[in-house]
Amino acid sequence: QVYQVTEYIRQAQIAGRLDEVESLKLNLKELEQALNNAQQRENVSTFDS
Repeated sequence: QVYQVTEYIRQAQIAGRLDEVESLKLNLKELEQALNNAQQRENVSTFDS
């Protein structure tokens, strides 16, 4: 998903759709935060085992 959003950002930049670029960058940031949170939870559960 991260790769797809990154590609959408690149395409929007090329097309000059700056409002879409900003929205996609926000979506990418939220996606990366969710991924980091999931990895941290996995690390904690592995550590607790």
